[in-house]
Amino acid sequence: MSTWGLASTTPLQDFEADPEDLIYKYLGTNWSITSPTHINKLSLFQTTTPADMINRPTASNKPVWLWVQHFSLDSGRDLFGSTIGTHGFIQHNHAFQIHLFTTRLSMGLTFPDLGQLIREVERLIYQYQEGQITQIQQFVHFRVFPVVESTDFGEAWAGTYRVTCEATAQYQKLSIL
Repeated sequence: MSTWGLASTTPLQDFEADPEDLIYKYLGTNWSITSPTHINKLSLFQTTTPADMINRPTASNKPVWLWVQHFSLDSGRDLFGSTIGTHGFIQHNHAFQIHLFTTRLSMGLTFPDLGQLIREVERLIYQYQEGQITQIQQFVHFRVFPVVESTDFGEAWAGTYRVTCEATAQYQKLSIL
């Protein structure tokens, strides 16, 4: 029997997949944009089947794409060498970055799709209901950063622009040591 896992799992177990991949599939499953067609579910996620949705960034020939990345995790517990953290419920505040990428199609274009993409991601985060993603109770924070050129990912990304949304998910883990 496991002594560590997500609260309310029986038997105790951790996430079945990386939580960022689960969030990506949640976004893809619930995506509602239908027009313009290059940002609809099929074009953006390359499938309408959640099991086939792959959360991996790639500088490609697509004009727009999305990637969910782990950012930071704070359990709010300090471990001083005592029993704190070895048993009981431990609240997790897990921040994820949702990157929206687009390529500049012509000089001076101001990425008209980014606003629509941001609003759809924001809607999905705020309308999340517990149970839609295994063991994530709720999202408690949403923030959008300025648009930047993605050259920090390497030269292959030159001419690709990114806006990052940050969402913090809350869930509990249980230790019964």
